[in-house]
Amino acid sequence: MAATGHIQYQFRKSWELHANISVGMRFEAVLDSAPNKLEDLKAADKDFKEWMRMDSWDDDQQEIVNKYYKKLKDALGSMIEAITSMDAPDGIGPDHFDKAFQFYGEGPENIPNKYVRELTKLIHDVEKREFQWYPYTTAVSHYIHWGSINCSLPTTEPVYVGYAASSPKGFGSGSSLLCLDVEPLMDSMELDEDTPKSYLNGLTYESTNKETGPAYCAFCKLGNASAVITMIGRSDCPSDMKLEYSGFLVTNHRAISQPICFDYHPDDKIVDLHSQEDKFAGKLAPLWMMCKECEEDEEEEKARYMSCAVCSR
Repeated sequence: MAATGHIQYQFRKSWELHANISVGMRFEAVLDSAPNKLEDLKAADKDFKEWMRMDSWDDDQQEIVNKYYKKLKDALGSMIEAITSMDAPDGIGPDHFDKAFQFYGEGPENIPNKYVRELTKLIHDVEKREFQWYPYTTAVSHYIHWGSINCSLPTTEPVYVGYAASSPKGFGSGSSLLCLDVEPLMDSMELDEDTPKSYLNGLTYESTNKETGPAYCAFCKLGNASAVITMIGRSDCPSDMKLEYSGFLVTNHRAISQPICFDYHPDDKIVDLHSQEDKFAGKLAPLWMMCKECEEDEEEEKARYMSCAVCSR
């Protein structure tokens, strides 16, 4: 399920077919980063357009928004042009991606998911959302942001991004849900047919509005935090805690598993060449309960999904 590694392989084969050049260390770096940069730009462009339809701004805010979108549009256009022109009859040279990479940003500005992160900060600044600050502590905590490839502000950079993984459908294994790195380092040890073994498989999800997709996760590090808890049955946090994200409880639908708090708005921004039908993949499905105190008359209308919130202090 290493989606990033798979697309890098496909991209590398395309390069070898269309370029009559020796691939050195610099080209290896280009091959590793170009597909990821393109997906970051496409995701940011999609999210920006959705945000733009919902909001209106004053002149000063509009100037900031326009400046970001011009930079995004120039970078996206340049990257698409560089990739689509790889089929040129005369082949491509070692500087083929230079212009696209300059538009995207290099050096200290070249960070994973750069434009998605900048859009998150832009939305935060324009909408004047206040940060919540808490007494300083040297403690460090960690949590998994299920359903997302990012962590919460002010530190959105995850330790790593991965897939939710657990037992295959209908197969006995561990009950814990794991956040498996998108590029795991596998042990080369081979098992013979007589060796007892359990299996680990990636998971898909089904949200409360019936949307489906690969279940991503981000392993997040929190500085200045001594504790992280999950509130069950609430979508907010106590007054002395900071909300990291809110969502709904899910479990593996076809195998025993612990419940996890899955983001209300799951990400689908990683290029996933392994999203084809997998008959062994388990599915994360929402947990629900009967609400006897609810006012509806019909019994089936009293069913309620379980909300949750991940809070830090």
